[in-house]
Amino acid sequence: MNDYQQGISLFQEGHWFEAHEYLEKAWKETPPGPDRLFLQGLIQLAVSLEHGRRGNQESRSEEHTSELQSPCNFVCRLLLEKK
Repeated sequence: MNDYQQGISLFQEGHWFEAHEYLEKAWKETPPGPDRLFLQGLIQLAVSLEHGRRGNQESRSEEHTSELQSPCNFVCRLLLEKK
């Protein structure tokens, strides 16, 4: 299993901190473009969800809300709305 697959598996299981670690490795290896932007949004979502789990609402809203408002992270916003 590569870093991306491992990150997705961990994300789906709710292990957001661990998922962000693997997804970040995949992000670093991905050339600039839509795939890299998608990974960036997914990493930000995982970190935001982890902050939420820890009850760190202030950090979650300050650090990640603005990034999730960008058009390239539309999918991430939809995922948040489904939760």
